Amino acid sequence: MGRKESELSNDTTSAVIQSLESPKFRYRTVDAIVAELNLSPATVRRTLVQLENQLVARLARTAEGDKVVVYTTRRHHFGNMSVWEKLSSAFRNRA
Repeated sequence: MGRKESELSNDTTSAVIQSLESPKFRYRTVDAIVAELNLSPATVRRTLVQLENQLVARLARTAEGDKVVVYTTRRHHFGNMSVWEKLSSAFRNRA
């Protein structure tokens, strides 16, 4: 039974990564991942914690003005940065 749980975990992890790296979005909320993958919020949060070294998280505001944390993978984040964002980021890290 333990093996099946780890396979499910690997499938869940892969699905969450795929959702985070969707070309339709730069960032995803937990709620958006939950809705897309039909997983529980606790499962998505647990998976994000397991992936924390591969993620970029930041605060954003919803259309209603509420603060929410949004996530993406580092690979997706850097792949979608403009030249200006890359230069600005490099400059900030040197200052």
